[in-house]
Amino acid sequence: MTPSQALSDAVLLAQSFQRAHDCGPRGTPTYCPVIAVGGSYPGFLSFAMRLVHPAVVDAAYAASAPVLFYAQQVQQEAYYKRVTESAERSLPGCGGEVSKSLGEVAEAIAAAGSGFAKFAEAELGVCPDSMPSYIASAALFADELFMAAGYAFAGLNMGNYPPDNSTALHAACQGFADSEATSEEKFAAFAVAQFGGDDDNAACFDMSSQLPAGPFATISSGDWSGVGTGDDGAMWDFQTCSLLVEAIGFDEAESMFLERRWTKEWLYDHCQER
Repeated sequence: MTPSQALSDAVLLAQSFQRAHDCGPRGTPTYCPVIAVGGSYPGFLSFAMRLVHPAVVDAAYAASAPVLFYAQQVQQEAYYKRVTESAERSLPGCGGEVSKSLGEVAEAIAAAGSGFAKFAEAELGVCPDSMPSYIASAALFADELFMAAGYAFAGLNMGNYPPDNSTALHAACQGFADSEATSEEKFAAFAVAQFGGDDDNAACFDMSSQLPAGPFATISSGDWSGVGTGDDGAMWDFQTCSLLVEAIGFDEAESMFLERRWTKEWLYDHCQER
């Protein structure tokens, strides 16, 4: 549940493995070197293993390690700016199409007012009776809906290698570039494709499926790049509410997403509630 616990587990695992294979002391012919490898948060752990436990780890490879994020040395708009750049690389013009569609959907949600739930089911692909009970206003619904869209694109960005027409990110961008569909239709198709589950015939987006486990769970959680769902999501929500604070926000001027600035006050309130 904390980086230090994870590192301690890794030390015990490495040493146990060395003993099981009769490895000798460092510097002897029978010594077994230990190399830490990780990407994203595990990349941070890989870096930390070499830094904190140099007597155990001989080398470390850290890919996409968010070291500067955790050091609070990255501007909050940087994350989704990079996601937008990746989308543009996958399909030129994607950013503009996504931005236009999200803006029009936001206007339609606001116009729906107190009828936002019916509008969500009728126009945006949200499954009936799947909206989490804490969502009591059109504004909060829009925040949570667009948060899910943001971290869905973040996930597609991670798999955008190589950035050609075979990736899921390219397919999502194509959907938003469909000149024959309305913005609501584009968003509904995107949401069902991303969150409809493993069933190829899924016809709607179950919003409650995006909640992490535990009481007072919300779609917008401690990590605005997405905490995940179920117990895994609950654990990451805890970690990003404690030692691994990530200042990730949405800036319309720097990305294809609607404006929503991250604040420490928002994080504090969320974490206290959880």
